[in-house]
Amino acid sequence: MSAVRSPLQADPSGTDAAEVARALGADLERGLTAAEAARRLAEQGRNELRGASPLPTWARVLAHFQDPLIYLLLAAIVIALAAWSLEGRAGWPVDAIGIAAVVLLNGALGFMQEAKVRDAVAALARMTEATSAVLRDGQPLRVPSAELVRGDLLLLSEGDAVGADARLLEATTLRVQEASLTGESEAVLKDAATLPAAVPLGDRLNMVFKGTAVAQGGARAIVTATAMDTEMGAIAKLLEAIVDEPTPLAREVARIGGMLGIAVVIIAVVVMGTLFALSDIGSASDVTRVLLLGVSLAVAAVMALATLLTIDFYLPAGLIDGNQTLDNARTAGFTALVLVLAQLFNCFDARSDRTSSFVNPFVNRWLWGSIALAVLLQVAVVHLAWLNVAFGTVPLTLEQWALCTAMTSAVLWASELRKLALRAWAAR
Repeated sequence: MSAVRSPLQADPSGTDAAEVARALGADLERGLTAAEAARRLAEQGRNELRGASPLPTWARVLAHFQDPLIYLLLAAIVIALAAWSLEGRAGWPVDAIGIAAVVLLNGALGFMQEAKVRDAVAALARMTEATSAVLRDGQPLRVPSAELVRGDLLLLSEGDAVGADARLLEATTLRVQEASLTGESEAVLKDAATLPAAVPLGDRLNMVFKGTAVAQGGARAIVTATAMDTEMGAIAKLLEAIVDEPTPLAREVARIGGMLGIAVVIIAVVVMGTLFALSDIGSASDVTRVLLLGVSLAVAAVMALATLLTIDFYLPAGLIDGNQTLDNARTAGFTALVLVLAQLFNCFDARSDRTSSFVNPFVNRWLWGSIALAVLLQVAVVHLAWLNVAFGTVPLTLEQWALCTAMTSAVLWASELRKLALRAWAAR
């Protein structure tokens, strides 16, 4: 950001080029010396538009825990700890630790993904860093546009990006594309002649501006403004006042997440209240069982979250990597939730509280028969044309089926880890 205002007191477009050079202390024959350019760069600051202040690391980490479902899981941790305390604090609070691990893992993965994207954007910015041809110490050379200073002599040629606002000294059939600044669709023919009076931005034919591009011809110009003092910088200042708002999809996902959290809380409270009212609660152990039931209902919201993420993955411009149609998103969500994929994995998980689901998995033939029938019906709904019309679905590719299966199987793998911890503790 430019730290020192330009010494020019008048509009450069209405001032003679020699007078502009005198005011900026520039040598029109040799340009600035390297030492003078370095001094001015240190004094004026880099020729960069001011961006939004980066969030500190702790704020970026905390942002990944600001979600209704995360609040729900945090409440579940508190209840699980309360239940463990009522049981006399015997052993480790495995349920609370397991839920906390899921919450922390979710936050860590989100933060790492954000950092990966941020690094990729920074690397791309370095690869596409603009440079400008200038005259310094009487020699033409190219420097990063961020190191331009007021008084530099720009050497413009066809295809160059203009790195700063500058007053033309001479121009040869120079045409500049200024659509990014003025909205003018066609390149503007420039002329170094001094303007007799102040004119609107688009009519300042003896000026070139930061953020525009040379479409034809060549010119020599003297830099009159850099960074936030440029015309593009004036636009950036206006944009700073605009508050970023979430996209419609982000608002919808947040709304659904909030509704899901409220619904789960209401259901859990009603169920626990009913049990407390109708059951014979006579001991701390009974209270513990009821509280853990409430925790189970809350954690069940994770299954719905997996469905939301599956749908979002397929949405155009989705929060994750959306590149499919709304029909794909609807079908994937239908497959992940109704399909029983989440429910089928839950069938195996519910067979025992501690024994692995993979121990004697084929004992119950009726269960396998019902699973096979459910999968067959789901495949029919997804791939038969007449059922596509009835249910509003579209065929899924093998890759999409695999994605739905992988995301919804998280229910089973998370439970397997919980059972493993319980068995390890019991074996001590």
